[in-house]
Amino acid sequence: MLRWLGTLILIGLLGYLATGIFQVNAGELAVVQRFGRVHRVCGPGLHWGLPWGLDRVTYVPLQHQELRLGFEAGEERMLEVAPPGQLLTGDDNLVNVQATVFFRPDPDQVADYVLHRERVLPLVIRAGEAALADVFATQPIQEILLNRARHLEPEIHRRIAQYLKPYRLGIVIEAVTLATPQPPEEVAEDFQATTVAMSQAARLQETTRMEAELARSRALQEAHATVTQAENQKREKIAQAWSQAYRHRELWRSLAESPDSHKAVQAYYVRELAKVLRTMQLRRLSDGESDFYFVTPAQEP
Repeated sequence: MLRWLGTLILIGLLGYLATGIFQVNAGELAVVQRFGRVHRVCGPGLHWGLPWGLDRVTYVPLQHQELRLGFEAGEERMLEVAPPGQLLTGDDNLVNVQATVFFRPDPDQVADYVLHRERVLPLVIRAGEAALADVFATQPIQEILLNRARHLEPEIHRRIAQYLKPYRLGIVIEAVTLATPQPPEEVAEDFQATTVAMSQAARLQETTRMEAELARSRALQEAHATVTQAENQKREKIAQAWSQAYRHRELWRSLAESPDSHKAVQAYYVRELAKVLRTMQLRRLSDGESDFYFVTPAQEP
């Protein structure tokens, strides 16, 4: 009888000690609290600690979580109370905003996450709402509606992370996305008409700017072509002048060395005069009594 009792006690003791064995799956961490204080953080695998009652093991999946904030269409609400997500813009207009915050536990601060996990969602909500209100309060309604507020996402992300940092929640804010902001239902049609008009004006302004840039580019190209052509003509004229000067110097030197230089000069003069006369034409004017002759440049064919 005593043997059976001892065996049962031994089995019970072994079973109790076995409660200290735990398995951590891939993609999660385990935080071991001993007597209420964080003792260690365990990664994936089989681990052993003190039995139940002495150690407490909390499993923390490292998966991504998302939290939606702001305006929800179709919600019943009192008319005198502004609905959640209806924010005031920098030019005193109202806009309905909906945001999604993506976060996950920080593996390097998972102990803080376990200690404050009951406060994570409420604090993320408060920080998100505060960041949305602060950022949208600096923007005019035109920028918000035309750009669909995409340019505000990095700043909202930064502010949420900044607001949560003092609380040591052990989470990482990964991203913030904004749905397309919408005006309140009561003035939606007016805002839509205004948005269309602003979009058309923006497109017209962009078209005008592009046409002006194109005209400027064409003018610069034409000016460059004209300058290039003038420089080429200048170089060509200079080259021709140098060639003629060289030819004349060589001719003058050969004439100076010729025994019959006088006749050679006369022949050269006649040849050059013939070249000039071929570019001229003789015209006659008559008044019935007298005739007048004058020379003019020949017309090009």
